[in-house]
Amino acid sequence: MRKTITIAVLLAAGLFGLSQVAAAQTSCQSFQAMSQWTAGTTPFAGPMYVLFGGEMLIDENAHWTEFSQEKCNGATCQGSGGKLLLSFGNNDTLTLTVQHGVYTPDYTTVPGFGTWRAAMRIVAGTGRFEKATGLIVSVGPWATWFDENGWHGRFSGELTGTVCNVLPGKSKP
Repeated sequence: MRKTITIAVLLAAGLFGLSQVAAAQTSCQSFQAMSQWTAGTTPFAGPMYVLFGGEMLIDENAHWTEFSQEKCNGATCQGSGGKLLLSFGNNDTLTLTVQHGVYTPDYTTVPGFGTWRAAMRIVAGTGRFEKATGLIVSVGPWATWFDENGWHGRFSGELTGTVCNVLPGKSKP
């Protein structure tokens, strides 16, 4: 009889533990965004509009806090690293780093027009994004040119991916 009670207690504890693990499973949400960045005397920066979990998040000045390591060969430029900071208010931020990015053709051509493709990983966050993880893919056209005011660049990107482990709450745009 004592073995039966011990087995029942262990089984109940095991089932309780499994239910806790199931409840702790990461919840992921779709991340869709568009950026409209400019460059000139500063690196590419500008607004980003994000649809996340049915909510619109806006960063008026998404910008690079660190530059990527890039190598160009005349046909393409490839890069990795760098940090992109997204700030949505309420101390809710995401920091992304480029895992692998490609400018086609080489962006050093001026005037130039091409496409940027990059896989970016979430490496940090604050506020409700403090424990966030995920992968975001960025794709879009870029253009560069010189005029009497110097060098200029534009990038209009679409970003898609998944963000997991976000705490409840809403950011204010």
